[in-house]
Amino acid sequence: MSKPMLAACGLVLALVAVPIAQAQVTIDISKITCDQFLGYKIINPNDIALWLSGYYNAQRGNTIIDCWR
Repeated sequence: MSKPMLAACGLVLALVAVPIAQAQVTIDISKITCDQFLGYKIINPNDIALWLSGYYNAQRGNTIIDCWR
C-alpha cells in the first residue's frame, strides 16, 4: 500500500472513531431554590446571572457588551 493511501485510510478511521460531543451537565434553572442559588450549592450565582443575561439579550437582538456599567 502506498503512503498516501495508508494516510487516507488512517484519516478515515480516525474520523469514524471520534465520539459525538455531548453536553456534560444540564441544569434546570426552574428547579433551583433560593437557598441553593444563594448558598452556592448548585453553581456560582454569578455564572447563572451571566448566562441568563446573555440569553435574554440575545433574544432581544442586543449583541453589545457595555463593560463600563
